[in-house]
Amino acid sequence: MDYHFFARLIIISMGIMSERLILLDVWRGCIILAMIFYHLMWNLGYFNFVDFRINRLEGWLIFKNIIITNFVFIAGISTHILANSPFFYKKVFYRVGLLFLAAALVTVFGYIGRPSSPIYMGILHFFALATLLVIPVARHRLSCILLAMTIFTVSYIREYPNFNGTDFCFTSLEESCHKTSDFVPLFPWLGVLLMGVVLAPLFLNCFKRFAPKQKIAGIPLVSWLGRHSLSIYLIHAPLLFVAIGQLNKLIEEFVA
Repeated sequence: MDYHFFARLIIISMGIMSERLILLDVWRGCIILAMIFYHLMWNLGYFNFVDFRINRLEGWLIFKNIIITNFVFIAGISTHILANSPFFYKKVFYRVGLLFLAAALVTVFGYIGRPSSPIYMGILHFFALATLLVIPVARHRLSCILLAMTIFTVSYIREYPNFNGTDFCFTSLEESCHKTSDFVPLFPWLGVLLMGVVLAPLFLNCFKRFAPKQKIAGIPLVSWLGRHSLSIYLIHAPLLFVAIGQLNKLIEEFVA
């Protein structure tokens, strides 16, 4: 089996340059840690280890949106890198294919775990669909800016009656679409990704200019998390759910 081939697929799926940008990896790694903490607290609430559900508290919802915003913005930077890299179309094919495969796995295993609340438009579904939509304009900054402003404007006025139809379900313009364990719709997040594409050159210059010249404690680990963010995302969620669920079962049996 060609493990190097699969390694390349994972790297390409995240839109990373062959020359690593350590600060980009660290940024993504920090958001991965925040995401793991969020999912840990969600599971603790789901299995009643804590007396609250974080998806019902405003502070935790803000924290979740901060995580998503960072992930999506970083994906915009990665999309800019991808759009300006050699063998552009080949890499797009790999990236979109892998993301759709990963999204399908999330849907299948999410349905097995919680059939009453399947995941049909989670973060990976969003990335797969958004990549297809953004790639055609990723090299045209003005088009990206205009599209982002349009998306933000439409998101702001989404209560307009003409949007109250199921045809807009995938955009978040319909409240009935929120019955899912994870929901990252195109509106407004596609606008965030487009702004990541627009501002990517500025951030990339900063990453190169301020990259640490020597090793700093903790950075290699956080950077490693950032480099393997897709794999960690796919693995950590079911592991947390199963581990905490089994712990809850053991405690119930012990108490009984």
